[in-house]
Amino acid sequence: MVKEVTRKDIIEKSITDVKLTKAGASTYYQMIKDKHEPQGKK
Repeated sequence: MVKEVTRKDIIEKSITDVKLTKAGASTYYQMIKDKHEPQGKK
């Protein structure tokens, strides 16, 4: 069973694994998310 990974999960994991701050993890997530989404939506 695969559980849905939320933004919060990724940010928390980034904070614990990579020692990012909450703001840094949030920015990092947004950069990754932007790369994976089709560019035409904005």
